[in-house]
Amino acid sequence: MEGGVVVSGIWRYPVKSMRGESLRSATVGISGILGDRGWAVYDVEAREIRGAKKLPALMLCAARYAQEPSGGRIPPAEIVFPDGTRLLSDDPKAAVRLCELLGRRVILSSIRPKEDLAYYRRAPVSPEALEGELRASFGLQPDEPVLDLASFGEEFLRFAAPPGTHFDASSLHLLSTAALRVMAEAAPESDWAPERFRPNLLLESSGTTPPEPEWCGRRIAAGSATLEIEEPTLRCVMTTLEQSGLPKDLRIMRTLAARASRCLGVYAAVESGGIVSIGDKIRIF
Repeated sequence: MEGGVVVSGIWRYPVKSMRGESLRSATVGISGILGDRGWAVYDVEAREIRGAKKLPALMLCAARYAQEPSGGRIPPAEIVFPDGTRLLSDDPKAAVRLCELLGRRVILSSIRPKEDLAYYRRAPVSPEALEGELRASFGLQPDEPVLDLASFGEEFLRFAAPPGTHFDASSLHLLSTAALRVMAEAAPESDWAPERFRPNLLLESSGTTPPEPEWCGRRIAAGSATLEIEEPTLRCVMTTLEQSGLPKDLRIMRTLAARASRCLGVYAAVESGGIVSIGDKIRIF
């Protein structure tokens, strides 16, 4: 199996919850692919970082870096709006356009220091409201039990993103083509394009079953980087949202719930950084 697993896709997402950019190679550091989720939308009224779970129209926008990030410097990202307008993320006009698109008072912010806890903190909500948010975020049916909040950990409950990042959870998301094929066989009427699931690394695997469960708890060498596979990626309603070339499709979430315990792909942490390129063979140990 190991010899047959190859990096076939690399994506970086300059703005959280917007469509990303496909890369031929990427620099991977301790915080993931350099520049990944370097920017995010901050809801001024709610006083919270927000993504497409609450602002689904973000998925209709795309972002790319005009200049390559380097070191700790996050350059402006070029945002392409649904009507084709292109604006840089540090241009005040970009925030104005986003306010119009989202119907909310928002700003664009680059990553702030991890000590700025007020920026990363979740807006306070009642337990009842939080349960409602989780039901909406994970596409739960009325008769399905809400997910165990304790399983998410204290940091998830306190912060909209881990301080110092704009991630939902871990710094890298890996997805195999075998997992996508299995889901496509289960629901052939849906489009299981990898872009719907926003991986950082798409791994070509010829197996008939998803290899990701076997990877959890192990390490992977990709290019000159070494990754530690942490846990399956619990999917949310973002996988069902409309984006360029992909329609809104609620069947995606229902299929994942029925066939894969709502999981697809795996999260990974970076043990040692390096360069990862299309065509790199994966070593699992």
